[in-house]
Amino acid sequence: MSGSSHNRIWTVVVVVCSLLITSGVHASSWTWGAKAGPTWGGISGKTALGWRPAAGVSGGLFLTTSLQEKNFMRFEVSFGLKRARRGFLPYWSNRYSTGEHTLDLYYLDVNAVLFGLRFPSSVSPIPFVGVGSFFAAKLDSREKQELRLIDDWSEIITLRGDPLEKDIDYGLSIVGGLEFPMNKGVFLMEIRYSHGLAAIFDSYGEAVRTRSIACTVGLGFGR
Repeated sequence: MSGSSHNRIWTVVVVVCSLLITSGVHASSWTWGAKAGPTWGGISGKTALGWRPAAGVSGGLFLTTSLQEKNFMRFEVSFGLKRARRGFLPYWSNRYSTGEHTLDLYYLDVNAVLFGLRFPSSVSPIPFVGVGSFFAAKLDSREKQELRLIDDWSEIITLRGDPLEKDIDYGLSIVGGLEFPMNKGVFLMEIRYSHGLAAIFDSYGEAVRTRSIACTVGLGFGR
């Protein structure tokens, strides 16, 4: 891992510690645990219309601070893969009939539900919704081109370069899900939509941004 990647990780650590200290002052209870699941996302922009969403993965640790019975804040540190694909017609050789271009973005994410609201009921599960933000430090990015010949033979070219101009991504998020209380913890199911605001790289002079939906399940314990 390069020195710049270490600097990004330390930046994430500072952000996490600041959020935990701020929320912990008024917390009435804590729940910590882990969650993981698939993601579905990609990139957007007028000149990025050829890119279509693709499946990725996300997983990490979370901490929920309950301010009251209904209100909560949740912070999560996770490793995530955001992936996008597009088809293209290679023009540099008449040997190829079609091609597919894959972009993989590896991030260390900090997701924060800054305002969460539960809807308690006498029976399980307990629905919840929330709004917040995310901060992501890029760990790596890779491009892959698969070129298919007319006779169905294929060739894969992996580019280990850095297609992104920006090392940091940030944006807004909306979450919703269900909590299943247990004797000493909680099982949760969550859907999160993340809307990137940073221009991760420029495509012909236009900003291109990330979009993703994550469906995760987790298990938490606490007091």
